[in-house]
Order: sequence, then C-alpha cells, then structure tokens
Amino acid sequence: MNAIIGFSEILEAENGLDNKYTEIIQTNMERLLGLMDNLLELSKHKA
Repeated sequence: MNAIIGFSEILEAENGLDNKYTEIIQTNMERLLGLMDNLLELSKHKA
C-alpha cells in the first residue's frame, strides 16, 4: 500500500499531475492504512 501511495506521489511530481485520480488513490490508500492500523490495535486488545 505504501508503494501505491508512493507511486501516485511520483506520478504527481514527475508528470505535474494534479488531478482527481491521484488524489483519489492517495486518499483511499491512506484510509485503508488507517483501517488496517485500527484492526491491528483492536486485535492487540482482544488477545
């Protein structure tokens, strides 16, 4: 997931892309990372 975020940032930087698609990718990947972090925290408390 970090690779996808990084790749979308490279696309923006190298190609000057500032469009909705790279923003959507970054936003949703950050949400997914946050969700996974929350699940890991929850599993720590359940164990």
